[in-house]
Amino acid sequence: MTPLHWAVSQVSKPCIELLVESGADLTIKNDRDHTPLDTARTHKRRIRDELIDLIEMARRRAQRRLADAGAQSDKSATEAPASTRTVILA
Repeated sequence: MTPLHWAVSQVSKPCIELLVESGADLTIKNDRDHTPLDTARTHKRRIRDELIDLIEMARRRAQRRLADAGAQSDKSATEAPASTRTVILA
């Protein structure tokens, strides 16, 4: 069981957000061959829908942050002198 599987099984919304936004793998499977989204789908309907929405929103926020970081690193690499270039690794 991964930390994200555990957070989903415990309906720990703050942990889910933190893990997904930090790059947790949404495709990794547990010993039952379930992804975190599969685990979310095992909950009652209202909770299941909230968890799936939460995972998707956190995933989109993480993608936006990565895109923003990439844009910043591209800009600094083209505008800054070579001795002061900053590369942001994600």
